[in-house]
Amino acid sequence: MPPMKIVVLLLCLSAPLLAQPAARICDVQGRAHASSLAGQSVTLTGIVTSVARDSATGHALITLQSAPSDEDSSPLTSEALFVRLDDGPRPAPGDLLRVAGRLKEYNPGGVDSNLRFTTLMASSPAELLGRRALPRPVLLGAQGRAVPAGSIDDDTRGSIGSRPGPFDPGSDAIDFFESLEGMRVALPDALAVDATSKYGELVLLPDAGAASESLAGVALVIAEGDFNPERVMVQGGRWLDGDFPVPQVDAGARFDGPFVGVMSYSYGNPKIMLTQPAPAVLAPDADVAADTRVGLGPVPVGHARMVGYNVENLSPASDPARMARLGRHIAQDLGGPDLVALQEVQDGSGPDDDGSTSAAATLDALIAAIDAAGGPGYRAFELAPRDGADGGQPGGNIRVAFLVRNDGALAAVQRPGGGSDVAVEVQAGSDGAPRLSHSPGRVAPDHGAWHRSRVPLALELSMGGEPLFVVSCHLRSKGGDTPLFGMTQPFERPSERLRLLQTEVLSSFVDELLALDPNARVVLLGDFNDFQFSAPLGRLVQDGALRNLTDSLPAGERWTYIYQGNAQALDHMLVSPGFTAAAGGPEHLDYGVMHLNSVAHDGASDHDPCVLTFRVEGAEGDR
Repeated sequence: MPPMKIVVLLLCLSAPLLAQPAARICDVQGRAHASSLAGQSVTLTGIVTSVARDSATGHALITLQSAPSDEDSSPLTSEALFVRLDDGPRPAPGDLLRVAGRLKEYNPGGVDSNLRFTTLMASSPAELLGRRALPRPVLLGAQGRAVPAGSIDDDTRGSIGSRPGPFDPGSDAIDFFESLEGMRVALPDALAVDATSKYGELVLLPDAGAASESLAGVALVIAEGDFNPERVMVQGGRWLDGDFPVPQVDAGARFDGPFVGVMSYSYGNPKIMLTQPAPAVLAPDADVAADTRVGLGPVPVGHARMVGYNVENLSPASDPARMARLGRHIAQDLGGPDLVALQEVQDGSGPDDDGSTSAAATLDALIAAIDAAGGPGYRAFELAPRDGADGGQPGGNIRVAFLVRNDGALAAVQRPGGGSDVAVEVQAGSDGAPRLSHSPGRVAPDHGAWHRSRVPLALELSMGGEPLFVVSCHLRSKGGDTPLFGMTQPFERPSERLRLLQTEVLSSFVDELLALDPNARVVLLGDFNDFQFSAPLGRLVQDGALRNLTDSLPAGERWTYIYQGNAQALDHMLVSPGFTAAAGGPEHLDYGVMHLNSVAHDGASDHDPCVLTFRVEGAEGDR
């Protein structure tokens, strides 16, 4: 072959690499959520910090971080990115690679609401240039870069990709995590503010939460306008050189060393993917991990007690140990309450979609568990939904129900006539006082607000010889809302509109009772799937018809559920002025939340029960 042809051939073979201009990783990342070079071809050089396998192609998926000599020393730009390699030898952490390809803003999981992360799609095998020490991880917290606690994003209105405001990692948490995308980070002196999730995720605060004003004991409690952006999620890493799971812990756990990994993003959350073993778990700190599981004791003399409890898809098919724990909760920790309003009670066959709808077997099993734990006897009240009509786990037919204590201070009034499609009516009795057409009864079951959602159940009782109306509620879930750290800012809550419609229906029912008797004793309780400051809960307290007892609690105690480290009140109890007056005034309403489950990785439910102990004239002694 003539010499000229050999030269031309060599140039052609190396053309893909030579044709793609060299760039620094920090210049590719830029000071924005999306790279200005997306769609272009570049050649990058960096140190491999993690190696995984792309499940879609089988090729290596790595994180590549700048060597110190290539950094720009700006906290506004990330010094790393993700690279999907082409065929070639598998790299290892510490390899110094040169790799050419096309830049893409990758959507993890393909969900529109997710943020994107900048990825280089390699067009040819990477070139190994040598070995280097891994870059030193960026410390998160007071000794390094503090995670913003003020806001997630305070200047975007719409898509994060079209934001008019500045890129501000110093004050916006969504920008902070973007500025560390793909980089090695370390979280020292961590405090767990949630139990380990079933997905192998752990939510932590650096510096034991010293900088977080929302921390109350082991709980990071949300407030209106503050969804705690300082939370840092850590997930176990699965790499080609080993797996590094997070430990199974409860909220309040502390650790002997830092969590070290690379900053990633998936399922709506920035998160650290561990690249080395998690630190050992320290013994509980008595000052931080206070005992939240102290029982209430028996109902005091002259009082009654009612409880709202979401028992999380309970059926005879549930783990027997979980059923037994729920029985102990009601019998012992909650002191054998007079009334328990239950949510997420499944039919007797559980998730087995066999066409059955009755929950008698489920409720009998729970009553037996209470008895086995030394508790009092109860009678169950429920009305089965039509098969598949009320949403929830397929086949489970979840519904709300009541347990009423046989020897309690509250006696259920039973009137036949209720059914899955029969709406309970408020009627005037012979004395003009309100009464229910049947008890128990479903509230407006044919209303569109309850489509594929749990219909509330009303029960009339006798309280000191006077009627008491209690409604067990389980409103529409938050499914369909965008994530806190998602593409749309501020995050959107379309499901709230459905719950607002549901609370309109409930408010109308309460108004009917109060129209006949302004002093009627009315209680709504259960899982409202929304916060005390939300529009749906605001509708229920509008014009003073009801009072939400969640608002009576100190700010640090307003939580019944922990989701991704955010402690929040989804379960509430609302009472009418007439109920409060009959109990002797607000000073005789002892309301609180028993944190029996939400702080634990093995809780009997994912919700905590809310509890009200109140004075009742004529009630007998301790029971």
